[in-house]
Amino acid sequence: MNRSATKSNERSPRWPLGRSKFASTVDRSVALRIEDDRLLLAIAYKSTDAVQLNEPADEMIVDQVRCSDPNGWINSGRWTEMVEALTTLKQRHQIGDAPIAVSLSGDFCVTRISVGTVEDVDRDLTALAGRIPRYLQLGPGGKVTGHTRETIGPGMEHALTAVGNRVRLQNLYEVFRMCDIEIAWVEPSLVSLSRLIGWLGLDRHAPVLIADSFGQSWEVGISFEGRLLLDYRPAAARDGSEFADVIDHHLERLQRFCQRHRGMSDHQLDQLFVGGGPDKVNPVVKRFANDSKLSVSAITLESASWKIDRYNSTVIEGADEVYCEVPITESDTVAIAAAVLPLIANPELPKPDLLQEIRRDRGKSFVRRVVGTFWPVAAAVILLSIGFTMVANERLRAERHRQQRDFVETQMRQTQVRMAGVQEMREFVTHLQTIEAKTFTPHVNQIVTQMAQCLPAQTRLRSMVLDAEHQIHLEGWTAQENDIYDVISYVRRVPEINQVALLGTNTSADDDGLVFQIRLGMRPEHRDSRAGESSSHE
Repeated sequence: MNRSATKSNERSPRWPLGRSKFASTVDRSVALRIEDDRLLLAIAYKSTDAVQLNEPADEMIVDQVRCSDPNGWINSGRWTEMVEALTTLKQRHQIGDAPIAVSLSGDFCVTRISVGTVEDVDRDLTALAGRIPRYLQLGPGGKVTGHTRETIGPGMEHALTAVGNRVRLQNLYEVFRMCDIEIAWVEPSLVSLSRLIGWLGLDRHAPVLIADSFGQSWEVGISFEGRLLLDYRPAAARDGSEFADVIDHHLERLQRFCQRHRGMSDHQLDQLFVGGGPDKVNPVVKRFANDSKLSVSAITLESASWKIDRYNSTVIEGADEVYCEVPITESDTVAIAAAVLPLIANPELPKPDLLQEIRRDRGKSFVRRVVGTFWPVAAAVILLSIGFTMVANERLRAERHRQQRDFVETQMRQTQVRMAGVQEMREFVTHLQTIEAKTFTPHVNQIVTQMAQCLPAQTRLRSMVLDAEHQIHLEGWTAQENDIYDVISYVRRVPEINQVALLGTNTSADDDGLVFQIRLGMRPEHRDSRAGESSSHE
């Protein structure tokens, strides 16, 4: 591409790609952050000087490829185009055979954490296994999980479970296979961000709130010593101002969550670190600028010693110059730096790999594939005694068969990726039809029955009232505060409900549990059928 051609294309700013200036490097680590509409890449270099100084890296190159479709690759099932985007990054930066770390946007996975004694963690994991199939926000079909479990103190354990859609993760795995790229692990982006917060020393002395706004939705977590303690999705937050309102409303509840954990009861949750662009971060910082309850800061890499090269040099290929289409902002660098950190700092840190079940399923047929690949070589060895000529002929024939088989396998993988996308859409349509048939116009007593069947194990519904304004008031009791958010997440997906508001929580007078109140707004088209049903159910 020459300069005249560059000027003729005004669709987006163009910046030269960065390249490493180290003549000799000891290590080169690669990571990706996957969002629906873009791929973020980081390449971290460690020179001899960095090794001597015990630094994780001394230069990092970042790059990105955006999707041309505003709907993105993943949600739209445009897996072939995602292959092209990944191939572009691979060729541009000469990504080799080393496994790369992948951070997956929280739009496509959720994280659940348990901290406590061995018995407490075992009980929580058992209850979680029963709730995972009901995670409707991950889409229809089966789910896959990734787990970590470690001892964090005397008699205390920390268990983290990442959950994702099986079909979506299988498609992502096939995309990397088609690009001949090996994946080290795929973990939720909030887990990566919490690890970065710990490495920067921001949660060393007390737990802190962290927020990831790089994707399409806001993710909120509590981080302590680099470990994620809570994953909370404020669905009502569409921008920085609404997110600030949510945090202000739920701050006391989040503080109580920390105080109920052993080892953190003496700490005050008074800091929030936000990752994202200025358009999202600045309204939050401004909102709490004069608030004594919470200090808000943007996540930066100012304390890191890395030299970050985004687009400060030009690659000359003959008479042409190669440019990056869109520049990488400093805030985006934070997101991808969190993904590459385990590779350059401590590769032994536990990671909740969302591909571990998919790898295990594919490994069952490994022996069969090995036998199918190497049988021509075994045949050639047997025929060696017959004569040199026959051996040569058999080797030539075996090579032709291998090439044909590789071609067929490549075509099959491409077909599987396309068919999986079609199957995903079919399952989604079937899922929507089922929901429409069963829940489009239920009576109030049917809503009560559905909610009672899907409540968490330690949660029960105490009352339900339909008032004259066509709003439903729920009152319930729970032993675990986290279960309130699961109840809210489920109710939001009832077709007749268009508004969900948590009115408040109170300590139960009879036991150690919490009493919560939720107000539900019904869609206008369903109000007439419920005009005469105002009642209370105990």
